[in-house]
Amino acid sequence: MPHLSDRLPFVLCATLVQSPANLGSLCRTAEIFRLAELVLPSATVIDHWDFRRLAVSAQRWQPFSVCSPPQLPEWIKHRQRSGDSVYALTVSSQGIALP
Repeated sequence: MPHLSDRLPFVLCATLVQSPANLGSLCRTAEIFRLAELVLPSATVIDHWDFRRLAVSAQRWQPFSVCSPPQLPEWIKHRQRSGDSVYALTVSSQGIALP
């Protein structure tokens, strides 16, 4: 496995993405761009057929962690306290600003 120092210092948090297929696509994208980490809503999603079909084995190489949706506000605060900048993207018309 490549060293984390070989990766870009970006973390992609996909906690609120519900589709295993979309999560698989994001995993593959994160691996292609060599992002430091992908945050998934559950560790079990990597076993889902739709995830694996679109990740095309990227889950073997892409570092990931888990943050469930209820834990997300605290995860964001922790990252901000650690000095990380947090940006959120949404296509929802009901999106709200981060704290």
